[in-house]
Amino acid sequence: MFGRPTFIEVAFARFKMADGVGGSLVYSNRMYGEKIGDEMSAWLKSNGPAVEKALMEWSSSPSPAALKKELLRTRS
Repeated sequence: MFGRPTFIEVAFARFKMADGVGGSLVYSNRMYGEKIGDEMSAWLKSNGPAVEKALMEWSSSPSPAALKKELLRTRS
């Protein structure tokens, strides 16, 4: 959780190794305003477990070689 005077952000991350290369998927939720800690706590209570479960169940991702090929293609 990252707190600032005008917003709070919570981030979930899943790191995964594939073919010797690491990758990550990040999901974040940001709320704007002052004194919104209670609102973020309520959001985490109602949504946090589902977000965590979805990230932990995530299994489909492109291979590092396929991702590199696609990135190179889009730069052309």
